[in-house]
Amino acid sequence: MYYNGISQIATGRYKGGWAMERKTFQLEDIVEMKKPHPCGTNRWKVIRMGMDIRIKCQGCDHSVLMPRRKFERKLKRVIQSAANSE
Repeated sequence: MYYNGISQIATGRYKGGWAMERKTFQLEDIVEMKKPHPCGTNRWKVIRMGMDIRIKCQGCDHSVLMPRRKFERKLKRVIQSAANSE
């Protein structure tokens, strides 16, 4: 549990990897992914949440279903939160 005399939990290092802060998002949020869609738009709307996340391209209305873990890795930031738009 100690790495050079410092607690691994305090430094973020635990069990051989670095702990990352989980990105928070919710249904109806507009998000930006790390790579743009082939249509040129990089704005996506979260339309389904569960073990899988379904997002819809705001440019061409194409929807993509991906596992939550993969989505969280590819998510860059939340552009517009659904809670703020209400």
